[in-house]
Amino acid sequence: MNTKARQKLSRGKCSTKYCRGKRVHHSTKCPKCRHRRRKETDFVGYVFDYFKQNAKRRGKCVDLTKAEFTKFVTDSEYLKFKGKTKFSLSIDRIRNEDGYTVNNIRAITLSENSSKRNNVDYSDVPF
Repeated sequence: MNTKARQKLSRGKCSTKYCRGKRVHHSTKCPKCRHRRRKETDFVGYVFDYFKQNAKRRGKCVDLTKAEFTKFVTDSEYLKFKGKTKFSLSIDRIRNEDGYTVNNIRAITLSENSSKRNNVDYSDVPF
């Protein structure tokens, strides 16, 4: 490590070139650079962790391991067609009352998932 890099680390700066962020005490990089690096090196793990955090925020149970999730996204080509258009794939729970398990998930398009959400039976609701 050269002298400038050592001086930068000693001041609490991120070691990434051209980054001016503050590093976390136990790392040489700032959180933003660590996040970007993880996304580049372990994309499936990054997507899995994001998926779990999002499910936890919504109060849904996730009973999937990283290996099971990797097999699912490989078989369904989820990562290839993941996105924000109506033809992009999303992960759907077959039975909404159950959590995310191997036997309860499938990859469907965002438009199918949206129409599934809107097809609620209101016949038993008194008006």
